[in-house]
Amino acid sequence: MINLEKRSIKEYSVYFGEDKYLGTFKLDVNGEFYFWGVDNYLASCWSSYFLRLIADKLDEVNKPFEKELEMCFRKEDNKLKIEDLNVNF
Repeated sequence: MINLEKRSIKEYSVYFGEDKYLGTFKLDVNGEFYFWGVDNYLASCWSSYFLRLIADKLDEVNKPFEKELEMCFRKEDNKLKIEDLNVNF
């Protein structure tokens, strides 16, 4: 089980179970969180199952941003018409 501890609006600590610290999810300039692992854990082997647990939790944290981005593009798509572009075919 992957657990998160919110450190700030830009950072979560990532744990396996209650006490095994794995690293952090840090907010990047593009508005999405990325996983930054602790060096000594990155040198070990990881199963796809375990990596998927981390990826699923990261997707959960990024979901509000993805929805906002999708809504923004949907609004822009509705505004833009091919006739408004200065493109000669």
